Amino acid sequence: MDLNRIKAAFESGPGWRCLEELAGGAEFQELLEREFAVPPDATDGMGRRDFLRLLGGTLGLAGLAGLGGCTVRPRGKIVPYVQQPEQIVPGKPLYYASALEFGGFGRGVLVETHEGRPTKIEGNPGHPASLGATSLFEQAAILDLYNPARSTGLLKKGEAATWPAFQGELLAALGRLPPGGAGLHLLTGMVTSPTFAAQWQELTRRYPEARWHTYEPLNRDAEFVATTQAFGRPLNPQYRFDKARVVVSFGADFLFAMPGSVRYAHDLMARREQKGMSRLYAVESVPTITGTFADERCAVGHTGIADYASALAARLGLAAPSGSAEAAAWAARVGEDLRAGGGGVIIAGMEQPPEVHALIYAMNAALEENGAVGWMEPVEANPMNQAQSLRDLAEALHEDKVRVLLMLGGGNWARTAPGDLRFSEAMRRAELSVYCGLYHDDTARAATWHIPQAHALEAWGDTRAFDGTASIVQPMIEPLYGGRSVLEILDAVARPPGRSSGEIVREHWMKDEAEWRRALHDGVVRDTTAPWQGMPNRVGAPGVKETLQAVTASASSLELVFTPDGSLWDGRYAENVWLQELPRPISKLSWENALLISPVSAGRLGLTTGDEVRLRNQSGSVLEAPVLVQPGMAEGTVAIALGGGLWKSSGKDKGGTDAYPFRTSAEPWRCAVSLEKTGRRSEIAMTQHHHLVAGRDLLRIGTLAELEARYPTRQEPPPTLFNLTETMTDGNAWAMSIDLSRCIACNACMMACQAENNIPSVGREEVMRGREMHWIRIDSYYFGSPDAPVIAHQPVPCMHCELAPCEPVCPVAATVHDHGGLNLQIYNRCIGTRYCSNNCPYKVRRFNFFRYAEQNAREPLLLMANPDVTVRARGVMEKCTYCVQRISEARIRSSIENRAIRDGEVTPACAQVCPTGVIVFGNRNDPESRVAKRKQSPLDYALLEELNTRPRTTYLARVRNPLPSES
Repeated sequence: MDLNRIKAAFESGPGWRCLEELAGGAEFQELLEREFAVPPDATDGMGRRDFLRLLGGTLGLAGLAGLGGCTVRPRGKIVPYVQQPEQIVPGKPLYYASALEFGGFGRGVLVETHEGRPTKIEGNPGHPASLGATSLFEQAAILDLYNPARSTGLLKKGEAATWPAFQGELLAALGRLPPGGAGLHLLTGMVTSPTFAAQWQELTRRYPEARWHTYEPLNRDAEFVATTQAFGRPLNPQYRFDKARVVVSFGADFLFAMPGSVRYAHDLMARREQKGMSRLYAVESVPTITGTFADERCAVGHTGIADYASALAARLGLAAPSGSAEAAAWAARVGEDLRAGGGGVIIAGMEQPPEVHALIYAMNAALEENGAVGWMEPVEANPMNQAQSLRDLAEALHEDKVRVLLMLGGGNWARTAPGDLRFSEAMRRAELSVYCGLYHDDTARAATWHIPQAHALEAWGDTRAFDGTASIVQPMIEPLYGGRSVLEILDAVARPPGRSSGEIVREHWMKDEAEWRRALHDGVVRDTTAPWQGMPNRVGAPGVKETLQAVTASASSLELVFTPDGSLWDGRYAENVWLQELPRPISKLSWENALLISPVSAGRLGLTTGDEVRLRNQSGSVLEAPVLVQPGMAEGTVAIALGGGLWKSSGKDKGGTDAYPFRTSAEPWRCAVSLEKTGRRSEIAMTQHHHLVAGRDLLRIGTLAELEARYPTRQEPPPTLFNLTETMTDGNAWAMSIDLSRCIACNACMMACQAENNIPSVGREEVMRGREMHWIRIDSYYFGSPDAPVIAHQPVPCMHCELAPCEPVCPVAATVHDHGGLNLQIYNRCIGTRYCSNNCPYKVRRFNFFRYAEQNAREPLLLMANPDVTVRARGVMEKCTYCVQRISEARIRSSIENRAIRDGEVTPACAQVCPTGVIVFGNRNDPESRVAKRKQSPLDYALLEELNTRPRTTYLARVRNPLPSES
């Protein structure tokens, strides 16, 4: 390229004309293509000075083109507060008590807001369902609120419409109904809202023949049917795991997949910490969070679980001995343990048939001096057999008996209904169909009207927790996309033209102004918790033995089991990229699901991870999916998580395989299948590929006696020539302790860290390249036989080493120590050499390869960022900081009050969210601090301590408690 020509053009003034001429030239285009990718041998003899002159000219052209730092920004005006709200202090967050729902049941939360925008969600310590903790779903709700993929306007058959137009058409359709309202049908997910229930009662007074249908893809129909058979009416069981010395789970993932799982995890851990450690047995076909935490786990096919339940019932005197020898031997040991006293809980999963549930209720009643299992009236506003209810609605639709169909709550039933119901086709036969949901999904496209739903942080509402406790749902921000709450839509039907959600909820609850304000402040409505009702002495289960024999006789040579997804649940969170990218707790899959199969079955069928297979059920339906060989799976069982393949924000299906069309209403949880290889292979996105410790002392696990024998004394770290006191001059030595005996691998800490620290998602392709960005990960390790392994989990944040290997290799001192001993990363210094990552033996540093910050720099995602945490630009290294922003906040507060930072005053996001208390953080120099006391335990050890990095983060070994004869 002629540099003199460029120089002359700019000296004469008409630079834009020169730019236009050069832009069309082949030389200039070639230069642009190779600007940042010129190899050393491709300079065509160009010298260093000429290259620098050319680079300067390029920058000059960029400036003229408006691409450089001299760009003239458009002028605008900002308007300050004329009268600043009394509560708002710029830079200081406000917290509001509210509740978020999981499967229709409320969990109390505290929402952090900055200048009127929600930025973080924590658990409400005063709410019985959370006790200050949350699950991963509450943490990810912030992204659901600001998600650009949400519906942004009212639609009629895909065209933009208005709320008055919808109201007019709805009233006209209601006016054409026959007297009594026959033909009016309402479809919702699980509803526990007292206000919604009251609205329905008002609606039925006007339309007594209207019908309300409830359907959740992952429902508890078996529990409904079993309690109705055993007690004559539907009831909800109550469990007190803090009072149970022995817990037996038959496929029940109660630490994750139940409405009270956050509270259950807390209570189970509280009991295990007492004198006389409790014991957990698990019988399951697919590894779950609960099963991997169990002291003893049996991998049994789905239909074989009933055999184990029957054998245990025989040991407790409720049935004649039957079943396999393995089940009888297991039941003999467990039955004696249960009879030893101390309280027991026997619990079945939602996928188990009603007969197993009924038998388990009888076993709980047979345990003397139990006190750990009770009953309560249904929390659900409309308890019913949900599968039968959806079948009735589909039948009415196919028979053209539905005039007006209201689908409220965003269940995406057109996609998640069993395939044999052909629900998407059926709902199109309604004269008028209305769907209110967060996203323009399959149901929205099939409905006549689609109304964007207001998020739980945008509208008033109410809900009940698993124990009946009621909470008021408060809005934190105006609806971003003009959404409406389901209360407003139902009110428009019951009493047109309808009221706002605030008016509806306030009218229902406000009997006294003081009580209303108290409920808003506390996050709970007083005196609404259901009373405890103990178990009756005997619970009848007629015909159980014969039915169980029929259940176990239906086992096939290869059985497909449908499971919840560890991040997406039933698919309702498929548009949440945080949850899509979050590694699944056991398999470590990211962005997709796969067909899980045991190593033995895979070997017998000649399968390896990544092979694509084709499944056929008895009705001839076909399902194709890649295989993942998963240790711990039952032999003869394959499993796939529901919720995959439902991500549509990119315009096409992504994120795994959709298994809903393969599911039938007759057998929603399992089916017999045949399997054949397609001959194709798929690359699966995973964040962990090696699960064996390979002789290294990474994760210590065993009974207490085994650990004491293996590690009789604490090993002192090797000597060092460095002066470690130089970095601790402010009196605080920040440190962390992680108790592996408490970790259930629920992933809540990973999601809380991402929400707190503005960590971006990188996408499936980057995950497959090993470039995931999470600052904390949870590694899973297998011990023992691949068919029946002990599975243990280990959270791994930055170790904050006192002798950090990352520090001496950084050429610009971007990674340094502060006065409290924290290993810091100075983003403005980082030049991206990645030497620190190469030198880190724990692999906890993440390099920001791309402009993820720019992807989030668009409305409304900008509102989501935590203002206390830097948003990182491309080309810097980032990692766990022990939530240094929270440390700084506590330091400033204590300095103003002229005192030292109290123990527990600083809680990192990962520790605050955890329901089991895995992580403790504090000042190691304070001998009375919780972290200092933990580190004095003989179970305390450092990861890779032989490297002498002196980590501030240490671990307590995982203690198992199997029966002594098996230890």
